Amino acid sequence: FDNPSSRDELFEKIERVLQEEDHKRRATQWEDIHNYYHRQATMLPLWGKRVPTVMNKRLTGYEMGNQQFDYPVHKLVLLTGPRNVTISPGAQTGLFQSVGRLDPHTYRPNEFFSNNWVYESLVRYGSEGQVLPALAKSWSITDTPNGGQEYTFALRENVYFHDGQPWNCEAAKMNFDHVLAKPLTTPDWHGWYGLPKIISEWTCDGDMEFRVKTISKYYPFLQEMTFIR
Repeated sequence: FDNPSSRDELFEKIERVLQEEDHKRRATQWEDIHNYYHRQATMLPLWGKRVPTVMNKRLTGYEMGNQQFDYPVHKLVLLTGPRNVTISPGAQTGLFQSVGRLDPHTYRPNEFFSNNWVYESLVRYGSEGQVLPALAKSWSITDTPNGGQEYTFALRENVYFHDGQPWNCEAAKMNFDHVLAKPLTTPDWHGWYGLPKIISEWTCDGDMEFRVKTISKYYPFLQEMTFIR
């Protein structure tokens, strides 16, 4: 797979996969085929009526993001020609016009893909669906007497905003104050997914520990914390 495959070579590889009886070897072969062609393509958007795929001899190295609006264009490798490259990401409003005001907590005309290039979250979504550390380096979960749970996040130290201000629990809490302010918890805004409806309290315990309580047990809590929103 180091060299480009012809159409016939591709079909031969697919035919061999279809005849493979061992499911582990079959999965590995499919992964190799998919990864090779993903590296040759820029696929935007990942969801929608159409998914335009740009095949370009000048670009390689692209890997699909792990969730909707995750376009890791920084992984593109330029093979030939000028270093200035024009891309056209799939936008919420159709033809891309503007990134909006880069407010990750509101919707159109803000574009989530550009917010994802600027902001980080407490946790992030991994390539295998796992929840990984980001601005929180670790976390713990305990049950509460009311039937809910408390999530305690140990925040990453030595992280700074672009203006030099330190990342700390005060910044994390202000972020929650904003995203969970009314009317952003209604169905017209963030109410279409479950997380805003089950959070009951968020507080700081010192500069680098952030606590979030829920009204009930909610298994997708950490997964939804990875959403690009």
